[in-house]
Amino acid sequence: MGDRVSSAEWVIRNEDDAWALLKEACSVKELSAFDIKFDNWPVLDIKLVGDQFSSNLSTKMMEAFIELQKNINRTYARLYYNYSTARGITNEDKEQIELFVQVSPGSSEYKINLQKIVEKFVKGVAGKMTGKQATIIIVSGALMWTSHSAFKAYLESQKEMKGIEMRQLAGDQETQRMKIFADAMKHEPQVAFTKADAEEVYNKVLKAASTAKTLQMSGTKIKGQEAQKLARATRSVSEEVNLSGEYRVVKIDNSKSDHFEVKVNDGMEGMFTARLDDSLIISQDEVWKILEAALRSREPVRLMIEGVKVRGEITKATITDVPVRHARK
Repeated sequence: MGDRVSSAEWVIRNEDDAWALLKEACSVKELSAFDIKFDNWPVLDIKLVGDQFSSNLSTKMMEAFIELQKNINRTYARLYYNYSTARGITNEDKEQIELFVQVSPGSSEYKINLQKIVEKFVKGVAGKMTGKQATIIIVSGALMWTSHSAFKAYLESQKEMKGIEMRQLAGDQETQRMKIFADAMKHEPQVAFTKADAEEVYNKVLKAASTAKTLQMSGTKIKGQEAQKLARATRSVSEEVNLSGEYRVVKIDNSKSDHFEVKVNDGMEGMFTARLDDSLIISQDEVWKILEAALRSREPVRLMIEGVKVRGEITKATITDVPVRHARK
């Protein structure tokens, strides 16, 4: 099974098609992401029922949509540039993957068609990764953003984790589909980041729906009181990490008046920018020569780096030392 190559054209019209393709992508040796066609999918549909929601968009619901946009931006940054955050993507990139929320007149139903965005993802990964990798990452993301099975599975896990006595929210289909998703994460670990990000969106939607009569998201309907019970408190998602290791220097920026920054890549964390620690300023010329040599040679150099991660992504990094400078003395 693992040596089989899939060459058939796939047309994804709904969630069932997407899950079938993801299962196929995980089971074959290779698959062409460029034979995938999207037909009015993926689409995220959210409906809040309640007098206060009629023709209105609450600030909490806006936060959920903004979180979804951040999720898409981060996935785009990983796919296109191997960045660990979305900070490096251009304004042109952002325009091409910008969300537009369709609000139905006289109601609180919101619809987001993501077809053009995922098509942009597929088009842009040509030559950057294999078709199998691209298929798993892009289809997994689309499913996490819009799938009723993924949303149901999340609700069920929240219910069990909190020990809430209420009706069953997910069944055998969700169990089987999340096994497919777990297989996808084994093949492409970065899919786990998209899953964690999507669950932040789910949680913000649940919070927004806590005062509604009902919430319907991706075809799954629950009461507002249930949404309130299932929503979790905002958790601390940042952690201090030691990132010391062998890095390739991608770019050096000395345009700042008080410090300089180095863009590095180790193939594991992806590409990120690190600031030189203030204590190394006295050795700036020496450090500069070492890093500049590494940039020219494209050879890895060992760097001592301390950083901060938020949901698996590096949001802050500081180079505390360059060990090779001591060896030269």
